[in-house]
Amino acid sequence: MHRVPLMAKLLALVAFAWIGVATGQSSPPGAESAVTRFVEAWNEHDSARFAALFAADADWVTASGARLRGREAIHGYLASEHAGWAKHTRMRPTNVHVRLLGTATASVFFEWEIAEVTADAK
Repeated sequence: MHRVPLMAKLLALVAFAWIGVATGQSSPPGAESAVTRFVEAWNEHDSARFAALFAADADWVTASGARLRGREAIHGYLASEHAGWAKHTRMRPTNVHVRLLGTATASVFFEWEIAEVTADAK
């Protein structure tokens, strides 16, 4: 697959909540799958699926520094981005780190690389 890098590594800090996580667990069930769902939604250019990963009142700061407030704002922003420059991109996660914050909450930190996928590589 031929890829042209669009962005160097970007950082993300995303908090996800899980129900029924056992106290003392180093990595809550589903933590790594949250990263997988995040990346899959991006790669499928599905802004509704991407936005559904966030709470209705979530705040999200984009790589360019724009602050989005609420799931609907996240959805609208991503729909616009994926209709434009991000339409032919693929994301790949790297350096995934999960930290348990409480009995039902974890912090998931990961870096990602985004590359443009050329028409001949699809």
